[in-house]
Amino acid sequence: MQEQKRLGIKLTTMFTRFTTKNAKGFFVNFVIFSLCVLCGKISSAQQKEVPQSVMQQIYEEVKTPYKYGMVITPADSTKKIDCPSVFRKGKNWYMTFIQFTGRGYETWLAKSKNLLEWKTLGKIMSFGDTAATRDLTEWDAN
Repeated sequence: MQEQKRLGIKLTTMFTRFTTKNAKGFFVNFVIFSLCVLCGKISSAQQKEVPQSVMQQIYEEVKTPYKYGMVITPADSTKKIDCPSVFRKGKNWYMTFIQFTGRGYETWLAKSKNLLEWKTLGKIMSFGDTAATRDLTEWDAN
């Protein structure tokens, strides 16, 4: 029993020295590596300046030429819409979105032929009935 205790203390001491030594070494190596990376990035950034003409060309390619605003709006100012997810099935586009009602979040679905004019099809996941007899095991048991 005494030998097991001595062995345990010896192993604990060795582990502490090992991890402390490695932690210091890791920290020193990390600082040196970080400085090398930082110096490398600064010098490479100074060497790679992009001409204004190239920047303008990229901007012209990626800019959005038309701004349409919100394509789906809430029924009234007490509701908020967020998290649109658009996908296509056949010839139609569909969008799921979240509507915050002040009580919680509901998931809705809308449909479009041109991505600009959307018709709301209805709720996909809504709150259950709030009556006192409601089943509290429903998915949205609040």
